[in-house]
Amino acid sequence: MIFIFTVFSATAIIAQEEEGEEIPPGMEIIHVGAARVLVPQGTRTLRRGSLLTLESRSEYVARRFLGIEAQIQEIAAKEEGLEKEVERLKEVLSKMQETDVVAEEKPSE
Repeated sequence: MIFIFTVFSATAIIAQEEEGEEIPPGMEIIHVGAARVLVPQGTRTLRRGSLLTLESRSEYVARRFLGIEAQIQEIAAKEEGLEKEVERLKEVLSKMQETDVVAEEKPSE
C-alpha cells in the first residue's frame, strides 16, 4: 500500500514539474515513448517499424531554409503584381483627371 502511494506521489510531482517547466522560444517538447525530447518547433519525426527517429539538424535547417526561400519568392511575385496594379491605377487616375480638366474647360451651352 505504501509503495502504491509513493508511486502515485512521485508521478504527481513529475507532472507538476513538467507543467511549470519553461520551454525556450522556438522550441517544443515531444514525447518519444517515455522520454521527453526538447527540439526546434516543426522537427519531423520518422517512424520505421517500431523505431522512431528525429530528422537531423542539417535536414531540419535545409527544409526550413527551402521553405523560407519559397515564401520569399511568393512574396516577391505578389509585390510585383501589386506594383503593376498601382501603375495601372495611376494611369486610370491620370486619364480621369485629364477628362475632368477638359470637361471643365469646355464652355457650357
